[in-house]
Amino acid sequence: MAMLAEGCADFIRNKHLQALLHCICGGITDPHPAVRNAALFALGQFSEHLQPDISKYHADLLPLLFDYLSKASQTADEKPKGITKTYYALEMFCENLGNDLLPYLPTLMERLLLTLQNSSSVHVKELAISAIGATANAAKEHMLPFFGAVMEQLKVYLTSSFDSGDALILQVQSIDTLGVLARTLGQENFLPLAEESLQLGLKLMKDIDDPDLRRCTYGLFASLSSVLKENMAAHLPTITKVMINSIKSTEGVVAHYNKDETSALALFDDESSEDIEDSDEENDTDEEDIQGYSVENAYLEEKEDACNSLGEIASNTGAAFLPHLEECFQEVFRLLDYPAANVRKAAITTTGQLCCTLCKALPGNNDNDASALSKVLDQTLPLFVHIINTETDRTVVMATLETLKEMLSGVGVAMVTEQGNLSSITSSIRNVLQGKTACQDQDEDDEDDEDGDQAELDAMLIECAGDLIPGLAQALGGQIFAPYFAGALPLLLTRTKKSCTAAEKSFAVGMLAETVVALKESVQPFIPHLMPVFLRMIQEEDEEVRSNAVFGIGVLTEHGKEQIFQHYPTILQALSGVIAKEEDRRVMDNVCGSVCRLIMTNPSLVPLDQVVPTLLQYLPLEEDLEENLTVYRCVAHLYQANQTTVMQSLPQLLTVFGKVLTLPDITQDLQVILVGLVKSISQHQADIFNAVVSSIPQEIAQILSQAAIS
Repeated sequence: MAMLAEGCADFIRNKHLQALLHCICGGITDPHPAVRNAALFALGQFSEHLQPDISKYHADLLPLLFDYLSKASQTADEKPKGITKTYYALEMFCENLGNDLLPYLPTLMERLLLTLQNSSSVHVKELAISAIGATANAAKEHMLPFFGAVMEQLKVYLTSSFDSGDALILQVQSIDTLGVLARTLGQENFLPLAEESLQLGLKLMKDIDDPDLRRCTYGLFASLSSVLKENMAAHLPTITKVMINSIKSTEGVVAHYNKDETSALALFDDESSEDIEDSDEENDTDEEDIQGYSVENAYLEEKEDACNSLGEIASNTGAAFLPHLEECFQEVFRLLDYPAANVRKAAITTTGQLCCTLCKALPGNNDNDASALSKVLDQTLPLFVHIINTETDRTVVMATLETLKEMLSGVGVAMVTEQGNLSSITSSIRNVLQGKTACQDQDEDDEDDEDGDQAELDAMLIECAGDLIPGLAQALGGQIFAPYFAGALPLLLTRTKKSCTAAEKSFAVGMLAETVVALKESVQPFIPHLMPVFLRMIQEEDEEVRSNAVFGIGVLTEHGKEQIFQHYPTILQALSGVIAKEEDRRVMDNVCGSVCRLIMTNPSLVPLDQVVPTLLQYLPLEEDLEENLTVYRCVAHLYQANQTTVMQSLPQLLTVFGKVLTLPDITQDLQVILVGLVKSISQHQADIFNAVVSSIPQEIAQILSQAAIS
C-alpha cells in the first residue's frame, strides 16, 4: 500500500483515499509492531505523495499520531524502528498541513520539547529536532511563541565544537533546524539573531572539518540570506570562498584498482578515447590498473548543497553578489557534466539562478551590462538545450526544464532575443512532447525498471516541458509566440483524447488555458481548435480536468472578444449544465470566474437577471481563490451599473466582502476593489450598511467599518 502512493497517486486520491486511510489507521493501532510500523510508513508515503487531499483528514490522523508518539517514545531505546516510522509519518503529514496544523501546534511542540529534555537516545533527539523543523515549515511565524524554548534546547549543540560521534549528529541536525527557523519565522523576528547565527556557522566550519557540517552550514547561510539580504555583503567573500572550495574539491574521491573486488562507480566513463590517447605515457601506466572511481556520499551531498546554497544566496543578496558572480558562475558551470546526477541538477539550478541574479542586479542601461548578460546566456542556453536532448537521466532533464522556466520569469525576453535560442528551446520542448529525447529513448533499454516508475517520470517530464509554453508566450508576447504555439498545439491536443488518462487531460487542458492567458488577443486564430476541446473537457469525470476546462472557457472568452460572441449561447448552456450537477467547490469557483469573464466581455449577451443570482449563491469562493480578483471586479462593475440583483443583494454582499477582506493572502488589487465597494455602499446606501454592520459578527463588522473610513 505504501509503495502504491507514489505511482498511483491520482487513482488513490480520486477513488480510494478514505478507504485506504481507514486501513492505515487500523494498522497503526494493531497489536503487532510489524503491522504498526508498516502502517506508519504507509501514512508517511501517503502524506508525501497525496497532497493536498490527505490533509483534509487531519482531525482523524493527528490525534492518532500524537497518541502513538507518546507510547513509542517510552520504548524508543528498545524499539527504535517504531519511533523512526512514527516521526517519518508525523513529519510528512505536518510539513504539508499549513495553517490546519495551528490548533494542534501547542500539543505537538510540548511533546517534541519534552522529548528533547528527557530522552537519552541520540537517535530520538535527532528525530525530534528534525520534526521541529518540519513543524516550523508548516506553522511559520506561529512558531514564534515556542522559539525561545526551542533555542534553549538547541544551543548546547549549536555553540559547542564536536569533532565526531553522536554529538556531531545532533549538531548537524540542529543547524539544519536553525536554518528552517530563519526562513519561516519572518525576517523581522529572526533578524536580531541573524548576525550571531552567521558568525556561529563560520566558526563551526573553521573548527570542524566535516562534510556533513559544512553541508548544513551552507544551508544555514542560504536561509540567513533571506533575512539579511544585501546586508550580508561583508561576509560574502568568506562564504563564497568556502563554498567554491567545496565545489572544486576532489575530497572523498576514491580510486578502485583492478585487483579490488568491490564495485565502483566508473565516474569517468564518459571521457572520449581521444582524450585518453592524449594523456602522457606515465598517466596511461598509472591508470591501467584503475577500475573506476567512487565518491563518498557525504562529499557528494556537500558539493550539491554548496551549489544550491550559492544560487539561493545570489538570488537573495542581488547586487551585493555581483563582485563574486563571475567566479561562482565559472566554477558551477564546470559541474554541469559532473558524473553524479544530483550534483548536475544542483549545478543546473544554480546556473539559472546566477543568470537571473545578473539580469536583476545590472542596471541594464549601457552596452556593457547587456554584453555581460548576453555572454552568460550564450554559454548557458545552448548547453541546457543539449542536456534536454541528450541527457539520459530524466530528473536532470526535468531540472533543466524547470530552470528554463525560472529563467524566463527572471530574465524575460532577453533570454530569447537570439533567434537561435528561441528556435532551439521550442524544438527541445517539441522533442519532449513527442518522446524523442535521449532519456525517453532509454525506455527500451531499461527492461528491468518498473513500468509504473517510468510512466510517472515520463508524465512529470512532459509536464515540465509543457510549463515552458505559457512562459515563453508571456516573455515574448502573443504575436511573436503564436507561430511557435501553432507547432506545439497538436502535441497538446493529442493528450485530450478519450483514451488518455485524467492526468494527461488535466495537464493538456491546463497548459492550453494558461497559454491562452499569455497569448491574449493573439489567441483568436486558435479559437476553432480550442473551444471544442474546452467544451468537451467540462464533461469529464475528473474534477481537475473539469476545473481547468471551465477556466479555459473563461479566459478564451476574455481574450477572444468578438470572435467568441457567436459561442455565448453554447457556453452559457454548457456552464448551466455544470452548475446543475457539480459538487466540487474548485470547479464551481472556476465557473464563477468564467461567468464573470462572460459578463465583463459582453454583458448584453448574458441574461443577467438569471445568471447573477446563481453567481451570488456561490460567494465567497472557497477553493480557487485566484479567481477572487476576476469575480469581485465583475461585482464592482455590476454595482456601478446598478444591476438589479446586485443592488437587492447588498446585505449579503457586504458580509461576503468582510470575509474576503480577512483573508491572509489578499492581494492589493483585490483589497482596493473591495474597500472601494464598501466605501461606496456606506456613503450611498448608508441605511443598508449600518444595518448589516450591527447584525454580523464583530470581527467582520470591524473590518467593514475600517474599510468604510479608510
